[in-house]
Amino acid sequence: LQEIFGPVLTAYVYSDGDALKVVSQLKDATAFGLTGAVFAQNKEFLYKACDMLRDAVGNMYLNDKSTGSVVGQQPFGGARMSGKLDHAAFYKFV
Repeated sequence: LQEIFGPVLTAYVYSDGDALKVVSQLKDATAFGLTGAVFAQNKEFLYKACDMLRDAVGNMYLNDKSTGSVVGQQPFGGARMSGKLDHAAFYKFV
């Protein structure tokens, strides 16, 4: 396994009934977990997805891009094989 660094965009559109099922599958789909982002209009879904992915990534963004952290001003770290998750900033709400 190799961790990919670079501009990678994966976008899927799911029906309301399938979205949480997919989030549940995604959280265990890889050994890496540096940064993640979830985009949705439904705030209840965003909070549920955020809770489900809590231990899967070091930085989680909701309705915001997952790039552009400010070094030295924003804690940064990954989960699983992407880091130790000891200094990660999990929440960034818009």
